[in-house]
Amino acid sequence: MVKCGAAIANIVSLPLLAQYLGQERFGVWLVASSFLTWSSIADLGLANTLKNNLAEADGQGDVQRAIQAITSTIFAVCGLTVILLAALLVANPFIPWMRIFNVRQGWAEISAFGLVCSLLFVARIPLAIPNQVYSGYQEGYYYQVISGVTSLLALMMLGLVTKLGGDLSALAWAFFGTLMAADVVAGLHLFGRHRPELFPHWENFDLATAFKIIRSGLQIWVAQISSIAVFQTDLIIVTQLFGASEVAIYGLVLRLFTTISFLQGAFLNPLWPAYAEAAARGDRAWIITTFRRSVVIGLAMSMMVGGVLVIVNPYLVKIWIHRHAQADPLLLAGMWSTAVLITVSSAIAILANGLGEIRSQAILAPAFALFNLALSILLGRWLGVAGVTIATSIGVLIFSILLVGGNLWAGVRSGVVLPRRF
Repeated sequence: MVKCGAAIANIVSLPLLAQYLGQERFGVWLVASSFLTWSSIADLGLANTLKNNLAEADGQGDVQRAIQAITSTIFAVCGLTVILLAALLVANPFIPWMRIFNVRQGWAEISAFGLVCSLLFVARIPLAIPNQVYSGYQEGYYYQVISGVTSLLALMMLGLVTKLGGDLSALAWAFFGTLMAADVVAGLHLFGRHRPELFPHWENFDLATAFKIIRSGLQIWVAQISSIAVFQTDLIIVTQLFGASEVAIYGLVLRLFTTISFLQGAFLNPLWPAYAEAAARGDRAWIITTFRRSVVIGLAMSMMVGGVLVIVNPYLVKIWIHRHAQADPLLLAGMWSTAVLITVSSAIAILANGLGEIRSQAILAPAFALFNLALSILLGRWLGVAGVTIATSIGVLIFSILLVGGNLWAGVRSGVVLPRRF
């Protein structure tokens, strides 16, 4: 229910911003906000690797290992954050924000907005850790409750800024800044009251543990950053080929279909640490049964919700963007197929990450990103905006499902990937 509340808050913000910003500026917002939602993976995969370490330590009852993993990860991530912040401040004057968003007016607003989004992106990196700690202990419901409340608060702040006539930067601070408050509150609850023994102290920092986490995290990060390159370059490609105004329609449809993945995460994300714990016990039967159920549930949900979105999207585009705006039926069909395929690939990725079998993802993900980039440009020029999402569907099917999924499933069924290898 909490996830549904956050999803509703995200959807409600779309018509509010579309009408307030206008088609072109709304397109700019969609491009930037899409990147911000992925900011937590800019930590080189360290927080997600921490999740696996905590699940293993919890399964073995090793509290000291958990404390070392948390402390080592936090100090490593904070060091990375400082480096990124310094690099951002140096590079910002040279970043061509107008060209990135493909707009010709409002240089001062767009440049300031780009800087604000970049600062929020960097700040989110260390704040993502409490959520991963909760997930590692299979207590993600704590974070979800906090996140659900702050999502509704962020929506209220967004409405207040629109009433006051704020610009893009003010909207970013109001919405994403408020969402980040969930991470701060979660951290205070986690280390101050719920599990104070896990509070990071320098004497618990272990260099060997830090290097191990970094080494494993880099493999996860390569796969994750390539996923961002796949799904976020779609918006950039549409921006460059068709302009920010066309991004408003494409981005709105994409954001609505992304709700499917958002809802899927409500039951799928907790399986990551559960797989890790089951693998540590060698419970292959549970892993196979649970994975099959996750795929079936995901497919049923994505088919049903996607079908509804195909029907209502044309009306929402006209109401929220412009009465003459139209959503291409081929675009809707492409988005639907992409959403369905992503539910399967997400279930595969969660299983692979939980089992620590991320090498194939790290190897294939960059190839997937390059393939998607080339095919999206080709099909975009041939079929229009619909070609971009169709290219993504093809890439997800080939790389994420057939290659990564096929190899992983064969290994699980044969028992090759169990017991865990560290």
